[in-house]
This record gives sequence, C-alpha cells and structure tokens, in this order.
Amino acid sequence: MNTEAWTQLIRRKPALMQMVHRFQFRPATYMDQGYFRDWLPTESLPQLLASSRGEQRLSELIQQRFALAGDYADFAQPRLRLALLDAATWNRLLAVAAPTMVSSLVAREIRREAVLSWKQALGDAGYLFAVKRASTLIPQQTLAEVLNEFDTTAAKSPDRLRWRPLELCFSGEPAALVNRIRIKFPREAELNFTRPVDASRKEAAWRILKKLLLSEVDPSWTQWLE
Repeated sequence: MNTEAWTQLIRRKPALMQMVHRFQFRPATYMDQGYFRDWLPTESLPQLLASSRGEQRLSELIQQRFALAGDYADFAQPRLRLALLDAATWNRLLAVAAPTMVSSLVAREIRREAVLSWKQALGDAGYLFAVKRASTLIPQQTLAEVLNEFDTTAAKSPDRLRWRPLELCFSGEPAALVNRIRIKFPREAELNFTRPVDASRKEAAWRILKKLLLSEVDPSWTQWLE
C-alpha cells in the first residue's frame, strides 16, 4: 500500500477509514446469510449481530473460515474502493454493467433469434439499456477494450454474463480482498477472480463501472472515488 497517499486520503476523508475498517474487520455485517447455514444456526444470527461482542466474535470466525487474513488492499487506488460497495448497490450496478459492456454486440443483432437470446440473458430492462442508453454513456473505444471478454455465446449464460464485470475489475487482486467481495454475494454466484485479465481491460472495466455507478446508481459515491 502507498502509505503516504493513504494517510493523506483519510485525513481528507476520515469517514472512508470507517468504511475500510468495516470491510476489513466486520465481515459479519455484510456476509450473505446463506454462508451461515452450514455452520451456524440461522435463528441465533440476529442475536449475535445485535451484540457488539457477538458480532466481533462472529467476524473473527468468518475471517478464519473464509481465509480473509492478509495484507490490506491499497485503497489509495480508487478502483479498489469499489470493493467497499454493499451487495445491494453492486446488484444495481451489475444490472446495467453487463448490458453496457456487451451493448455493441446487442445493438448489431437484427435476427429475431439473436434478439430474443439477448433479451433472455439481459432481461427486458437490460436489453433496452444496452440498445438505448449504453452508447450515450460510454465511448465506443472504452467498450471495445472489454468486448473480447464477452462473446455471442454469453447470451446463453446469463449468470456468467452478469458477474463478469465484477470479475474484470478485481481479477488477480489479493485473496484477502476478493474473498471479502465474494462473501457479499450468494455462493451460487461462483465468482472467478483468478482468470487473467489484461491491464488495459481491467482499467476499461473500472472506467465503465465508475461512470455507471455515478450516473445511474449512486452519485453520492463521487466523494469516495475522487
């Protein structure tokens, strides 16, 4: 971590440190509850989370069980601060991110079968976003950077299509970071952060996600990404 840059950042934005602290040390407050089913009676969960001591102990157990120990992420990098988004915000962001990243593929299809296939993959709202809105938000050159991460068969795998923008942004990052992101979502998501991604594509994915977050999902995040 660039400690000097980070120190200057938290002096300007002390609330950011609270967000990072929660991400690092309080995973019990954001882990998808489906993960608890195999090792903790779900009826005891509300009581544990209501107690600061119970939440702390549960968070410690989660860090051990899900291999969350490790170096701090370099949150001086704005891209990595997207890891601090909660699952609900990520779900809203991903609902427009995948349609945006494949928008050039979608827009050029006129065959009825292909159109129906993309509608099934993206949903009606996602399909309309891809053909009507995406190109007005993101330059074609930026979209072209990530297009090779998708292909025409992606429409047959809606789940893979949905999660790919998230994977692109954090591919190759330390396990302690991506495992914290992973547990925000149902385990059925089967997120893959190990597939190699070219640096230029990762940068393009970050620019797309940032633009969509601030323009379509939550403009208040501007303060955290500056």
